[in-house]
Amino acid sequence: VNEPPFLEISVSCDNLRCDGDGQPPSPRVSVHVISSPQSAWIHYAQTEVIERTSNPNFLSTVSFRKGDGLDASTQVRLSVYDVRERVTNTVTQLGQATVTLGSLRETCRSRLSLQSPLGRNVGFITIIAWTLEPESVDASSHTPSNATPHHQPAAPPTVCHRRTQSLPPRLNTKSRHPTQGHLSLLYDNPTMATFRFHSGLGGDIAVLEVMAESRYCFTFPQQLLRLWISEERRWQEELSSLGDLSDQWHTRQMALLNQHVTLINIYNMALDTLDVAAHSGTVQDSAL
Repeated sequence: VNEPPFLEISVSCDNLRCDGDGQPPSPRVSVHVISSPQSAWIHYAQTEVIERTSNPNFLSTVSFRKGDGLDASTQVRLSVYDVRERVTNTVTQLGQATVTLGSLRETCRSRLSLQSPLGRNVGFITIIAWTLEPESVDASSHTPSNATPHHQPAAPPTVCHRRTQSLPPRLNTKSRHPTQGHLSLLYDNPTMATFRFHSGLGGDIAVLEVMAESRYCFTFPQQLLRLWISEERRWQEELSSLGDLSDQWHTRQMALLNQHVTLINIYNMALDTLDVAAHSGTVQDSAL
């Protein structure tokens, strides 16, 4: 979670074709990557669904990290789908475009034609790319007191495009990836999502959402189940140590022994399930 992506992109589409009834689509963009011609396309990320528009501007961004085996030569395929039904995930592909991460990093802004499965132009997709730097732990470096000294030349301003004629250009600041500190010590299996909102003040608002499983979400239930199993076995041994009893008390003794054996089996099954889930990391209900 503390690894800054070497490239992050936001996407938007325009002039997407309507269906046969003249209704605009509900588009969603799926991102696939491939690192070598011998490998297969891998589904890497996807945006949210925007209802009924031919000119969607997606808020969710896509972050590319070197830890996923990606580099400048990695090819990226952006496929635009019309989501007809969310519950059943019924979709229809409108078109797709392919580009490399290296070209996105060099151009920063690309407008590509979307080609349908039949080879027709069905609209355009605009990709805005930027790089991120790790956030400095020294918070004072962002304060006005640490301005550029007079004996050092100021950094040249960054040339950025104007998003619209009505908004000012972007602020001349670099995007930074916030550090999560010691989050990995207490949580595991992190899932991250990033969003970017346009602001009329000249700078975009970036949001990083992190969801993770607590490392103790299995430890406490496992220890509790082991305590219950130990306690049930202790009661089982105590009942067995009573020896031969009369018919009435013997019947009661056997019923209690069967009850303790049943509980021990139930606790062992639950403990085995937690052990398997803890090693596979499939439980998502304890997400933060």
